[in-house]
Amino acid sequence: DLVLAAAEFHDKQVDPVGMLTVIEKGRANGLDFQSHELLDAHARASLKAGRLDEARESIIAAIAAGGQPNQLRSRDFTLGRIEDRRGAHRDAFTAFMAGNSQLEAIWEDNGPCDHTMPLRRLESLLGRLDKEIAEGGSVPFPPDQPDRAPEQTVRLAFLVGFPRSGTTLLDTILRSHSSTEIVEERPVLIDALRSAEPGIAGDETNFTEDWLDRIHAAPSEILRNHYLARLANEVGTSLSSQTTYIDKLPLNMNWAPLIHRVFPDAVFILARRHPFDVAISNLFQDFSPNNAMMNMTRLERIDALYDLSFTLWERFAGWRKPRIAEVRYEALVSDLESTVAPVMDALGLEWEAAQSRFFETARQRGRINTPSAQQVIRPLYSTSRERWRNYAFALEGDDTDRLRSWAGRAGYSTSAGE
Repeated sequence: DLVLAAAEFHDKQVDPVGMLTVIEKGRANGLDFQSHELLDAHARASLKAGRLDEARESIIAAIAAGGQPNQLRSRDFTLGRIEDRRGAHRDAFTAFMAGNSQLEAIWEDNGPCDHTMPLRRLESLLGRLDKEIAEGGSVPFPPDQPDRAPEQTVRLAFLVGFPRSGTTLLDTILRSHSSTEIVEERPVLIDALRSAEPGIAGDETNFTEDWLDRIHAAPSEILRNHYLARLANEVGTSLSSQTTYIDKLPLNMNWAPLIHRVFPDAVFILARRHPFDVAISNLFQDFSPNNAMMNMTRLERIDALYDLSFTLWERFAGWRKPRIAEVRYEALVSDLESTVAPVMDALGLEWEAAQSRFFETARQRGRINTPSAQQVIRPLYSTSRERWRNYAFALEGDDTDRLRSWAGRAGYSTSAGE
């Protein structure tokens, strides 16, 4: 029990040495590592340490030994990660899809999740923006302050993008600056909206059209005050005019029109990456289940969510003309400083040498609560760029048509032969 408790803790640690030490001590004290839980723990620790043969042997034994459905689902994803690292890409794809199938069975077919809910809400948000655009006129400011945008006393930025587009890497680079404070993947915005207009409970995508009507009718000042109060609570101190606060939550890109109404001077930092790489990375990630993340279990679901998200974003950006600093993942891993420099300019900050050593900042954090924890503790590397080519065999069908179209519009190649 102690070893399993240690495994749960160390899964979020950036360094596998602690868990491997616990395992060795357990073995030295005669602990039998043939139980499926301990085999699973050993496989995960060995994978982090790069001991792939040991990891594969242990996870296959753990799967064969049985367990609860959620345990088996998790082990399929672990096997997929191991096979991917070994270069056995078709075996990896098979393992990941087995895990996704179990995820759907447990959490959607027989559970509380509904992947269509975020899509319906996105369509509603897009319809509201289209209505605003159709009515024409000048770029709208809050109706309670029609003559000008409100003075912004807190320096705010929102780090957004489709999940697995490099937001955690950007987050780590930006938090290495002495004048920034990052709030990482916390529901500050949705909690503020819930506080301002009660009536939504549970999954954040469960809101009704009536609730959305009330949010859009609420005075911007009220929404602004609720947000800033929640932000101060997250950072644990009064907000300072000398600090730039960056709210990093990728799918807040879908709330961009509302954020812009409330904070017209805020900077949006958009992380963009090859849509095929985004698709593969999401498909292979064992996310905590909720309505939004259930859209990552199949390529056709990712295709639909990506299309709606970027359709809304492009119309918002073209109409409202907000302050946007866009970062392409591929450029970021090739030339960090030159790629991030425009972001720093948009934030009104100077580049600091510590930002080039972002991985040291990540290691000092100890625990990182995003799927990219193991990536951001290392200096920049390019092996995740064009990773999709290893899985081109899965990306050629109709279920990725919209991803392919967005890739072409952004200048990315989708031909495996190029």
